[in-house]
Amino acid sequence: MAIYERICRTCGRNFKGGPRAWYCPECREERQKERAAKYRKGKPKRPLGSKDFCQNCGKEYTVESGLQKYCPECQPEMHKKIDNEQGTAYYHNVVDKKQRKIKRKKLYAENKDTINAKRRENYKSVIIEANTTIRELRQKANMSVKQFSEYFHIPMSTICNWENDNLNHNPTSYLIELIEYKLKKEKII
Repeated sequence: MAIYERICRTCGRNFKGGPRAWYCPECREERQKERAAKYRKGKPKRPLGSKDFCQNCGKEYTVESGLQKYCPECQPEMHKKIDNEQGTAYYHNVVDKKQRKIKRKKLYAENKDTINAKRRENYKSVIIEANTTIRELRQKANMSVKQFSEYFHIPMSTICNWENDNLNHNPTSYLIELIEYKLKKEKII
């Protein structure tokens, strides 16, 4: 566990404590004494053996402990859900981002071939959808390749590559959408 410089919420002193430490040792001890005295004086709000309703499913159950909120059927599932939420929050708020970056790099190094193969497949599927679209847009606009390249300030060779199904030189879907948007906005198509 990491130890940090903390500020006591009661007296305002600096002290060293873990991530959940809110009070200095002296104030914490005082609070524990007060809580124990209050506990000894008070009566339980829900006596053991009484009936209550599950906060998850609403079914009636018999109280078996003071902090019980769920029926015996829902309890394991809800405890797991709460643990997962707390663990995820802790991971994202506390774990150093550098450690996550190192883990991602290590995972990528171990599975480089499969990850790159999936990326290539995704890229090809986008390209296959986009191959005819540039030509269609150009033809709808009644422009030659030269006119199209001059209008959008794109080299003619690039447009030719896009139209000739060259898999190494294809536009992404957002570029096609932008070209289409500009042509429609300026009422060319």
